[in-house]
Amino acid sequence: MKTRNSEMKRKKTLLAIAFAGGMLNSQVTAFAEEPRSTQTLIQNVENDSRMRPEVQAYYLLRISNSYLSNKDRTAVEAQNNSLHTLGPRTIGRDNFFVNWADQVSLQAQSAKVGVKSQNGDQTSSDKIPSENLKLAEQAAHSALKLAGKTSSRLTELNIYFIASQLFQMTGNKIEEQRCTRFFEDAIKACESKAPTIPEEAIAASSILNSMAYGKIPVRIPDYVDPRSSRTPTVKPFTEEEFKSSEAFKLRSIAILDRLPSNNHDRRKAHRDLALWYETLGKNELAEQQKQVLFNLVGIRDESILNPQPAGCGSVVWWTIERIKHKFMCGVG
Repeated sequence: MKTRNSEMKRKKTLLAIAFAGGMLNSQVTAFAEEPRSTQTLIQNVENDSRMRPEVQAYYLLRISNSYLSNKDRTAVEAQNNSLHTLGPRTIGRDNFFVNWADQVSLQAQSAKVGVKSQNGDQTSSDKIPSENLKLAEQAAHSALKLAGKTSSRLTELNIYFIASQLFQMTGNKIEEQRCTRFFEDAIKACESKAPTIPEEAIAASSILNSMAYGKIPVRIPDYVDPRSSRTPTVKPFTEEEFKSSEAFKLRSIAILDRLPSNNHDRRKAHRDLALWYETLGKNELAEQQKQVLFNLVGIRDESILNPQPAGCGSVVWWTIERIKHKFMCGVG
């Protein structure tokens, strides 16, 4: 019995020595071992065939942005695991990408001038660990591969725009310029001639509006209660910032003015610009835009600045006639 126990101890000792020797002589580098879980996070999104391309791209861009918040890998993984609570239908909506493009534009602009963005983040590539920068760019590159597979031109351009802002924050000028050329070419194409496809004009104008938001972060809601006395909060801005933001907005609206007068996006652009001027205290400019809108719609009444509820969450724009509800939601 004693001999048998001794034999077992000897075998365990030999196995321990062999295991230790294998670890010491292993060809696997420390770098390959270290980011294993993070690599899996990116690859899990890349390889998830259940997601539509725009949903995959969204997750990858959010992961990329997370690495630029000076968080360690564990925190990034924990944060992005919760992203899966957002339904794919929600992420697939165009305004989801548009709103986020606004925020990333502001974040990149804040990082450029050395101030904190609205969410308190201040991103500077020289303060971010090199491993985080590498992984942020890897995730952004993966998202760009999916851009051409998305369901709309608006989403495709927003992916390139968001990626350009992320590469700006990583300090990768080459990739930033590559992405910028892509959406700038689309914008210039719409500016040089009337777009044959309205979606091209809408997508190009959206990017210009996000660039304007990066200068002065004001978003105009679809409905503004005329009875409300609450004044929207606007961060202090310089005349230079106003001129820069306004220039982007005027380029945006000039593109949409190439569309027919009854086009909803063209009308709404003038409505939004009027309320944007009003919010910033530029009342004369606001009045000019209202007059343009009235001419487009054929109704000279400020009530058309707000849509009318049409039941079941839907609205009707550009009418002063009261909408009567003759149906019940959920009933055919």
